[in-house]
Amino acid sequence: MNYFLLLCLVSIFSIVATRDCQIYDYKAQFSDCSVNSRYGVYHWIEPKECTAGVTLPESFSSSTCTCTIHDYEWEYGVCDSATHTTTLKIGAKKTDCTGDKPSDITNVPCPCTRDDIQFTVSECNPSTHKQMIVFYFDPTVQCKHDASVLPDPIEMDCDFTCANGTRLDVTGEGVVCTECESGTFSLGGGVVIDDFPDTLSLANLGFQTKCIGDNCGDVDRWAIADGHIYSGNNTAANVDNELIYTVTLRRPGFVRFEFTVEGEEDFDGLYFEVDGVSVMALTSVVYVRKTVEFELSEGPHTLKWVYHNDASMSVGANSAEIYAIYITGTSLASYQCHACPVGTYSSKGSNKCTKCPLNEYADVEGTKTCKKCADDEYSLPGSETCTTRAACVASDYEVFYTSCQDSKRTKYYKWLSPHICNNVTGVNLPVDEPDQECLPCNPGYYWKAGECKKCATGTVSTGGRQTACSDCSAGTFGQRSTNFTFWEEFPEGAYTHCYPNNLCGSQGFRLRNTFVDSGTNHMEGARSYIMYSTTIETAGKLSFNYYFDCRDSRDGHDCARASALRVYAGNGRSRMLPSRWYAINTWMHFEIDLPEGLSFVYFVWEKGVKSENELTDSVRIANVVIQGDERGGGVECKACAGGSISGNKASVCDLCPAGKHSSEDKKQCIPCTKNKYADTEGLAECMECGTGTVAPVAGSDHCTPECELSLTKGGKTYDYSFRAIDDQFGPVIDQGEMYYVSLCDRNTSHFNNNTCVRNGVALQTYACMVSSYADTVYDLGHEENFRFLDDTDPTKGLKVSFSRGDAGCYRGGYRREMHIDMICDLDAGYGAPSFNISESVEYAPCKYQLEWKTAYACPLCTDDMLTKVIGECIHGKRSVSWRPKGKCHSESPVYFENCSGVSISIWTIIFVVMIVFILGGLIAFYIYRNRSITAQYKALRLQSEGNSMGMFNATLIDDDSVSAPQL
Repeated sequence: MNYFLLLCLVSIFSIVATRDCQIYDYKAQFSDCSVNSRYGVYHWIEPKECTAGVTLPESFSSSTCTCTIHDYEWEYGVCDSATHTTTLKIGAKKTDCTGDKPSDITNVPCPCTRDDIQFTVSECNPSTHKQMIVFYFDPTVQCKHDASVLPDPIEMDCDFTCANGTRLDVTGEGVVCTECESGTFSLGGGVVIDDFPDTLSLANLGFQTKCIGDNCGDVDRWAIADGHIYSGNNTAANVDNELIYTVTLRRPGFVRFEFTVEGEEDFDGLYFEVDGVSVMALTSVVYVRKTVEFELSEGPHTLKWVYHNDASMSVGANSAEIYAIYITGTSLASYQCHACPVGTYSSKGSNKCTKCPLNEYADVEGTKTCKKCADDEYSLPGSETCTTRAACVASDYEVFYTSCQDSKRTKYYKWLSPHICNNVTGVNLPVDEPDQECLPCNPGYYWKAGECKKCATGTVSTGGRQTACSDCSAGTFGQRSTNFTFWEEFPEGAYTHCYPNNLCGSQGFRLRNTFVDSGTNHMEGARSYIMYSTTIETAGKLSFNYYFDCRDSRDGHDCARASALRVYAGNGRSRMLPSRWYAINTWMHFEIDLPEGLSFVYFVWEKGVKSENELTDSVRIANVVIQGDERGGGVECKACAGGSISGNKASVCDLCPAGKHSSEDKKQCIPCTKNKYADTEGLAECMECGTGTVAPVAGSDHCTPECELSLTKGGKTYDYSFRAIDDQFGPVIDQGEMYYVSLCDRNTSHFNNNTCVRNGVALQTYACMVSSYADTVYDLGHEENFRFLDDTDPTKGLKVSFSRGDAGCYRGGYRREMHIDMICDLDAGYGAPSFNISESVEYAPCKYQLEWKTAYACPLCTDDMLTKVIGECIHGKRSVSWRPKGKCHSESPVYFENCSGVSISIWTIIFVVMIVFILGGLIAFYIYRNRSITAQYKALRLQSEGNSMGMFNATLIDDDSVSAPQL
């Protein structure tokens, strides 16, 4: 950036007017009083940083001698860091004015200090490898500018940087990096957004908000609330509520933010994008403030926090909170160190602040060392105040036992954690009691040498005093289970906490020997939780007993009953148990299925309204059983599920691979027989190949299309062939989705320009959908089956079904499938798949329908359905073909045969015959007529001669002997 342009920009930033003018914004010089009047000269204090308000009096005008603040010296008091204001204190009189001394002026903007100064850096000059640092007053801070505190521009090397925990400083020796003092921190050149007063808006901090979806009118946008950034309650369906921040980095850095979130597990929650790429996947449940960090490259970036709510149910708060955002790399160094917020502290050279520990607090910003609470007070980590300890009572401690040794254990007592009561004014812990009997073993454990041992893998025990575990036989497995019957300590993998600290009376759940409770003295809005992290190695069940301890100091009254217990089971959805729906002060039972692979179990107590007379409002949890927990011991030998097998002493069953199924006794995997297949692992039975496909060898994991088909109806067989249309057809486009189908080949890599490719691998499928919305490709069916389109008329066409496509569709409950109505149309030729534009291709969730008019959907013609057609003989050749008599498709080729003579059509022959017949008739008629005339002539001649001869007998006349008369 040009240096002079930089100075211009800085000067603009430095004189931003943010308030109305006041009397202390100008100065006055007065003449001596004479006859109770004087003259004054007035001018604004430079740089002028106000508009409107009071106006500047006209200079040299006559005025009274009444004293004003301009007749006195004045000075600014101590600046209030919370309001950034001070008091203008009126000092000694400096003129001969008359009248009372003016009062001090309050709520005056503080003079700008070093902390109100920012800097910007010019682009590097490649010829000198230098850049300019120019300082200016922060335009967002209302303070009185004093140019004397503003450092002059400084030239420095382009590669000069300051590490985190330091700030750029200007000394007589030039530019140096100075460590931040204790109680402060720096990012070494970055943006710190951790102060959210209600007087500011997100726009003031440089954020934008946006909502995308069908019901954005019903959504609260991100806003500042209660000292943090709050997403609002996102109960509207199908919305993405976005918080957007743009930033440019001068060097590689990172973005780090602290957040909590609660939504429907795996369906609603917060995700985070950098430049349109998701770097934090959808996160549904985080009860304790979690800090995440992502690297950023040099250059401009768009950061986007998105709360997503789907179309289904809403769970819990359905919101997210962001407590702090830190971005490094926006500049080459930090010019100032930021004060640590209340409840935290830091040592010298820190790049972040640390929460005060238990029973310590920090009540002001910039604390170097947390203060200790008095002996009769306590505080939770991160506190800014201490709370008076109540006198300890018997319910503030619990009974515990040591491990068994020689069948004996010691009973001892511990304060509930955290210890927040006063045992000086109350009761003390009872003394230990040795030689107590050991309790029976929990299921999954056995008794040995005076203590309980966990059963080995593949063995089980019912607990008690059982001295050995039993082996599980082949075909079964010893399902492991964890039983939390006694709570002497939180088990491995368990963690408890409560937030926010200012609403929590205790630090999460408390150990109570035979149960745990959610803690005490929580205020409305507190969330006390216990999380158990594990792995469920086999599908099992979570079961537990719970008790709403809800009592009021008034006889016959309950507590407010506004609290609730929420249970989260791994990747499943949460279950809410509101106290107002269930019995109180009585034990109840709850169970929920646990899927294989689950990673955690949450119990969350959500404290509701605290009534004035409330004694207790908490939940107790006891007898927790987690079946399938890999941390537990074997409790029962269970038969392997279909599609899986096991050997002796197994803790899990192994799935049969594709192409095989499990034996009846679940001891071995058996290959599928011919024309059967198993396309995935873990199938109990092999499936029959669809009509028109075969599995020619045993152990097949798919069926192969023959591209030819025979179907029978009413004792008659109909044959089909699709070899002429064995290519991939598509795309058929509907609502931005593209569909491709093939009848004869599921290996899509065989097709030119194949688009059925996912993650660089061509799918093995007959039908696929390329989704523009999900930016992926779906398998719509890799198994094929044919049947008649209409059972009453086989000539109407075929219905082709492609099944067993991608699983997990529509909330994970369906597999995708494609159906094609192939309509017999002799005039359509090959045709092509299409769809009815008045309907969608996806006619039901995960089900797709196309239509295909083609001659190849008509059955092949048989000999009795064909008429032979012979063409004309031309140049010694004539064509021979067959014409269908009915609705069938012929693939018989046309061929040519030799022929001789003139080529005459049958009609020509018929015509010629008719002409010959007619001509022959006419000739015969004339011959007959001529013979009749000749006979008459001869008769007359003979008669004439007979008369002359005296004799005539016509019957004896021989025609052949009579010659025609000579004329």
